[in-house]
Amino acid sequence: QVAWRPATVPARLPRPGQARPGSGRRRGLGWLFAACVVLTFANCAAWSWATWVYGSPDEATQVIHAAAVVRGQLVGTKVKSPTGGRTGVTVPQVFATGGQSSHCYAFQPTVTAACSPPVSSSTKPVTTTTYVGRYPPLYYLIVGLPSLAVVSSTGVYLMRLTSALLNALVISIALLAIALWSRRTLLMLAVMVAATPMAWFLGGMVNPSGFEICCGICLWTAGLVLVLEH
Repeated sequence: QVAWRPATVPARLPRPGQARPGSGRRRGLGWLFAACVVLTFANCAAWSWATWVYGSPDEATQVIHAAAVVRGQLVGTKVKSPTGGRTGVTVPQVFATGGQSSHCYAFQPTVTAACSPPVSSSTKPVTTTTYVGRYPPLYYLIVGLPSLAVVSSTGVYLMRLTSALLNALVISIALLAIALWSRRTLLMLAVMVAATPMAWFLGGMVNPSGFEICCGICLWTAGLVLVLEH
C-alpha cells in the first residue's frame, strides 16, 4: 500500500508590480554596501592625492613590479646585487626612475616634498631592478592595469586609486558581513577602530601591505561572526 499525502501548496508568487518578500531588505543592504565602498574609497583616495608621487614607503619599487607584472613579467630575471633578492625587468622609464624622488625629504619632517626632482616623462622602455619581484603577482596585476593606458606620473596616481578601490571593497565586505549575519552592532565600531590611519594611508598607495591589512580585517571580522554566532 502507498500512503497518500496531500501535495504541498506552492508559495504564492507576488502579483505583477508587487515586491518580492525580503526585497526591501536586500535593497537596503545594497545601499549600505555602496555607501561603505564610497566612504572607505574616499578615505583612501584622500591619502592617494595628498601624498607626493613615489612618496610612500617602498612605492617606487612596488610601481616597477606592478608595471612589469601587467606587461607579462611576473618575476623578471635574477640579477646579482649586494643585498640579494633583486630581479631585473623592463618597464617605461616614467615608472622606473621614482627611486630618487623621496630621498631629499624622507625621515626629515621639516623638509617638504618640493625638494624632490621632477618625475621623468619618458615612455621609453628601460631595464631596471626591483626587490619585490618575487612577491605574489595578483595584487600587482590588478593595480598595474592603469599603467597600460596612462604612461605618466598620472598613471601612478591611477594605480593608487585602483589600490584604494580594491581595499575599499574588502573593508566593505567586512561591514556587510556584520550587517547580514551579526547581532553585535558594536562590531561595526570595532572594524573602524581596527582600520587605523596607517591602514587608510597604505590602502591608498601602491603597496600590498594595505591590501594585506584590509584582508586581515575582513577575515577576522567574518571569522568572528561565523565562529561566535553561527
